[in-house]
Amino acid sequence: MEVATTRTTNFIPAWVLFIAIAVLVACTKEPKETPLTDVLKTWIEGSAIADSSTTITLVAQLTKEADANKRNITFRVARGNFINPSGQVVGGNTYRVEADAEGYARIAWRGIRLAGTEYWSAMTEDTTYRIESTFRSDTAYPSRIVLSSPTAQTDSVITISANLFRDNGYYSRGLPLTFRAWRHQNGMDVDVANFASSPVQLTNASATHSITLNLSGPGVPVSPDTCFVGASCGTLQSENVLYLRYTP
Repeated sequence: MEVATTRTTNFIPAWVLFIAIAVLVACTKEPKETPLTDVLKTWIEGSAIADSSTTITLVAQLTKEADANKRNITFRVARGNFINPSGQVVGGNTYRVEADAEGYARIAWRGIRLAGTEYWSAMTEDTTYRIESTFRSDTAYPSRIVLSSPTAQTDSVITISANLFRDNGYYSRGLPLTFRAWRHQNGMDVDVANFASSPVQLTNASATHSITLNLSGPGVPVSPDTCFVGASCGTLQSENVLYLRYTP
């Protein structure tokens, strides 16, 4: 007697295979990276001047793309000083600020008396996002130059002092301060180049810059005469000229 048998085939619908393949591809696909500028933006508010007085604001903004646990921003500068919300100078070259509800973090900054490029950065606390940037501190020129001579103006060797003033803050360091001495001869101004050192000095932290003028050397008159001394810094001329009476 023959016995009938039945073969069972396990059939997987095509749509199930399609979904499985799609899921597998999705799991192995590289995650999409969010561009840095879509997460963190930086800029400055104000104009920097190298007068050790003017304050600007460094700003960082976390956008909606930023992770919720990255709300603290660390600012870093190469030079200058941070100013805290109380107006006090903060030591060190880093300062951490918690971003507000809108994602903004701000810190005041004050430069030193050297003009040039300023380097700064802002980054999230785990350094996932970091932006480095630059801005320029402009030169602060003196507002006034006043000359004086502490020695008798009839001496043959005379010390000339240039007193520099600035209306706001301090003038920048490293500016050329040029002294000039001359006398009148035949209706013309003739230089008397008998300075004991270079007539061009670079400004420093001192408010007074001095130089010595020797009126007994070559180029000075052989009879009683008057020598004049002035000074300049950039386009600024000293507001007074010294009249030095020389008697050989």
